Amino acid sequence: MNKTIKKTSFAIIAISFAVSSLLVGCSKDEKIENVQTEPTPPRSIDVVELGLTGSLALLESGDATSFELTSSYLARIKAYDDAYGSEPGLHAIITVNKNALDEAKQLDEERAAGTLRGPLHGVPLIIKDNFATKDMPTTNGSIAFADYQTDKDATIVNKLREAGAIILAKSNLSEFAWSGEDSISSIRGEVRNPYDQTRTSSGSSGGTAAAISASMGAAGFGSDTYGSIRNPSAHQSLVGVRTTKGLVSTAGITPQVAYLDTAGPMTISVTDAAILLDVVAGYDPEDPYTNAIQGKKLGSYASSLSNSSLKGKKIGFVDLSDDPDGTYAKFADERNRVKVLINQAKADIEAQGATVVLIKESDFSSMWNHIEWDSIKYYIDDWFTKIPANWPNHLAELAEPTNALTLDDYIADGRAIQEIADSKDWLLTASKPSVFEEDVARKSVNLEKFKALYTKLGLDAIVYATDSITASKITGDDKFHNDAWSALASGLGLPVVTVPAGFTSSGLPVGLSLLGLPYSEGELLSYAYNYEQATHHRVAPSSTPKL
Repeated sequence: MNKTIKKTSFAIIAISFAVSSLLVGCSKDEKIENVQTEPTPPRSIDVVELGLTGSLALLESGDATSFELTSSYLARIKAYDDAYGSEPGLHAIITVNKNALDEAKQLDEERAAGTLRGPLHGVPLIIKDNFATKDMPTTNGSIAFADYQTDKDATIVNKLREAGAIILAKSNLSEFAWSGEDSISSIRGEVRNPYDQTRTSSGSSGGTAAAISASMGAAGFGSDTYGSIRNPSAHQSLVGVRTTKGLVSTAGITPQVAYLDTAGPMTISVTDAAILLDVVAGYDPEDPYTNAIQGKKLGSYASSLSNSSLKGKKIGFVDLSDDPDGTYAKFADERNRVKVLINQAKADIEAQGATVVLIKESDFSSMWNHIEWDSIKYYIDDWFTKIPANWPNHLAELAEPTNALTLDDYIADGRAIQEIADSKDWLLTASKPSVFEEDVARKSVNLEKFKALYTKLGLDAIVYATDSITASKITGDDKFHNDAWSALASGLGLPVVTVPAGFTSSGLPVGLSLLGLPYSEGELLSYAYNYEQATHHRVAPSSTPKL
């Protein structure tokens, strides 16, 4: 193979048709032979801030077709993903689905015939490029894997397609989901933040976040091991959902630390996130972590939303610490700007009828689980073994065994991003982690401690700044993010919903996280919806305006 993925050219696909007869200054019995009209381009739809709900409304009312929506989203990718004007471009997209417009036409024909595949019929979505797709490469952001294509879709992708969605494009990411501070890949470079393109999009699902915030797709999906949905969502003024481990299948998603890995929606609204979660949640025999929900009736997340759900609830509030050890000293000004917004969020939640009580990080600090980053090699090698795929030519031959694809081959290729190359020694000496049952047991003791304290305090949710640092500059060595509560949620497999909390005085987005007990996504989404509807903080980025 040895192909290199290049940006797909997004020429506008015109609709042409033959006219069997045309009367031009003639009697009505005369016919003009072989006359055709000029090709007619698809009608442009203003998709800025349309999102999933808005797209569905246009499709259901007949005010837009899937072909028109898909064309309009593709036009925005073409306009804003590469350099334009004085902006460097977002670099949010790795691969565009070359069949997207044909799929849209087919879905329009089915709708016209009265057939709908499911609740997402005809809506273009964007997924992170570590989700397996049988019709597009799954590069994980690596130039070495430009030609790596699986034979089947990830379970989430399959569910989205069955619900009628179009997988419009696959988004850029921190290579192999490596970093939480930024999203840099060897195949596409660094994702930039549409609110300030001199800043990062955070990581590792930064491409999905930037693309959805810039209205390059109706909604998107990311994966989250240690904050990789939550931080990019916060820094792009999006709603992001880290699901309870086992609620959503991760089968077919390249692992990092399997017992912590999750996947979830990234959207411009809580309603959009709830609709998507309704589609993808559920038991999957290919993912043993979903065994806990086998046979359970999950109900509808979208129908649970209420703009009065916070009334009478008790919400634990984590104040930003005063940083006694000086960890965040050079970010003091930014943290103070974030603190203003988080304190306002506390007041807004109280205004909705909730009782807000102060809790301390130290109350929960003993429950933060150690995360076995040194088991990444085992999980990734296991993925290569189990997932049927076409391999990039000669890649497997670079390291022993020469007849199997491994992380060693990837490192031996020599084109990984610098952060991974610098860590190759311990990456390649990683030991096999615990078996599945021990993975589950590892978190059970601390999880029970968390549940006991949570219940003792009478909490319905805990809220805190998703990231106490605003988006970092692309240049310089000051890339950082606050991850204490990310560690808690990840280590214990807890659900978190992050929702826009406004913009700092410097114009950068901030997110508010709501954390709860396992499988409390319905309640958390409803609380987030109540807060969202009371505040309406989401504003589209100015660097990617209406075309």
